Amino acid sequence: MTQTELYQVLQGSGIPFAYHHWEKPPKQLPWGVYFLEYENKFYADGTLYYHIAGYRAELYTDKKDLNAESFLDNAFNQAGISYAKTGSYINGQKLYETTYEFEV
Repeated sequence: MTQTELYQVLQGSGIPFAYHHWEKPPKQLPWGVYFLEYENKFYADGTLYYHIAGYRAELYTDKKDLNAESFLDNAFNQAGISYAKTGSYINGQKLYETTYEFEV
């Protein structure tokens, strides 16, 4: 899956996403960011055999928003992307962050 295809999956959730950061985040929550964390490439006989890209997507909300999470969960599930999900609260910004880690 290309980064462009991943962006389309994220946009399919109905939640606005930007790569890495927002210059001016949307005024209304929820919104998110996503970025490449690592790449693993396996070569055999001088040829790229397979490529795995590890991404992280972060969903930001002003309250624990299970509805927004379900939109994103469904977008990943429909695209066949398995993920690990964690949540935390950013006290200084008064935002909830739900983090998705996955490989494509």
